Amino acid sequence: MTKFKAVRKKLLPFYEKNDCSFIFHNTYVDMFFYKNLTDGEIFKLENEYFFVKISSPDLVGSPVRFRENNFSYRSKDKFTLVADRFKDDSDLEYIVDRNHIKENIIIRSAQKEYSYNFFYDFSGLTLHIPSDGSCLEFINECAGRAQFRIPKPVMYDGANISSDSVYYEIEMLSAYSFILRAVADANWINSPERVFPVTIDPEMRISGNFFYKFR
Repeated sequence: MTKFKAVRKKLLPFYEKNDCSFIFHNTYVDMFFYKNLTDGEIFKLENEYFFVKISSPDLVGSPVRFRENNFSYRSKDKFTLVADRFKDDSDLEYIVDRNHIKENIIIRSAQKEYSYNFFYDFSGLTLHIPSDGSCLEFINECAGRAQFRIPKPVMYDGANISSDSVYYEIEMLSAYSFILRAVADANWINSPERVFPVTIDPEMRISGNFFYKFR
């Protein structure tokens, strides 16, 4: 019978950077956020058993770069990265800690429509959507458990009025790649009662205890 043994990586500093990337380490996975987004690549999660790469066709050819936001959430275990004007008049913000990658699409002004595309490419994981549709799960193929979860998105305006009139569309390209499209209700965002900016609030939750190797 095949047994599994938990793997713990050598302890590394949570945050470092080089010429190309902002790099975050937790106990089991490395997170690379690319500084230059011209090729559309945003970030990658990986260890020796799997990887997930996230990119956006909305960024291809743009001069957008990530910058560190030194004025919010800057602490030993939490950092904020911002890509200004990644599409139309919207910013792309990531708040990174050891177990979450919180993505904010920050809409600065009214547009005709609100649709944002993200391409997922992965290996060593299987995409699963629970019957209640509450989230997307990436199942670790070795451990048979959810490694990452992406809950349903919500959105809120500058007055902290929230709405669940935002959803994901998923277009499967292969067993290991898909397009995730975040679509928000233009009628709600463009209502005279709205206070900008409006933030669409997706999140990726990391389940750190499910990395295994064979023995």
